Amino acid sequence: MNIIRSDLTAEVTAGVTASPQLADKEDRGERIRSYIELHPDVTAADIARSFGITRQTASRHLSKMRMAHEEG
Repeated sequence: MNIIRSDLTAEVTAGVTASPQLADKEDRGERIRSYIELHPDVTAADIARSFGITRQTASRHLSKMRMAHEEG
């Protein structure tokens, strides 16, 4: 029974890749960061409208970018 179970789980886990949702979020985050770099005076409300995200999420992206810019 253990042999069968290990064979089944090996086949299932071998084909597993990163979650498409996670990849989409990473891609969207990269696009938002690029947008902020190109438009340094953009507001969280502008980002939220443009990318269809909440103002809180947009504000978080802005904060991260500004902190990274200040450190660098």
